Amino acid sequence: EVRRELERRVLLSVVDRKWRERLYEMEYLREGIYLRAYSQRDPLVEYQREGFDMFAAMMEGIKEESVGFLFNLEVQVEEQVELEDEGIFEMVDAPVVLGEATPTAPEAPKVEPEHPLIKAKGLEAKAAQNLSYSAPSEGGDVEVTGSTATTKDDPFAGVGRNALCPCGSGKKYKKCHGAPGGPTGLTTRVNG
Repeated sequence: EVRRELERRVLLSVVDRKWRERLYEMEYLREGIYLRAYSQRDPLVEYQREGFDMFAAMMEGIKEESVGFLFNLEVQVEEQVELEDEGIFEMVDAPVVLGEATPTAPEAPKVEPEHPLIKAKGLEAKAAQNLSYSAPSEGGDVEVTGSTATTKDDPFAGVGRNALCPCGSGKKYKKCHGAPGGPTGLTTRVNG
């Protein structure tokens, strides 16, 4: 029973992630498929063919990843211990008065878990990763998103190739720090 529950969780996790990835990939394909018309190919046929290939690759990926994940999984099964009803102990400690009915503790229904509690490395609910795909616009321009280098990280960021090198050598950036194999790091030049 534990093995079946574990297989179910692993398979659902892998299928969910792979399906979301496929949806993003299909959206990316849809945005750029019109370019196939320039090479005298029908975009609809190309979209169908590549979509099917991507689906087949997704199915293979699901099989490989879920089997690999199941074989390399470390499982810890925790059994839930049922606690005794505290009402019984209260009844024993309560003073008994003659002529009165003895107090009865309400009987709590026993709750059996539907599924055993399984803790496995990698099965924890992870925060969804933001996947983003983008295609070039119709004009061919590519929009860059995400973090870019700042002047704190790289003192040479934003320096044009034909501008003077910020190190103070008096050379153009492309001949100094911008050259392949050129000096690294920001050093100030002392005349003399």
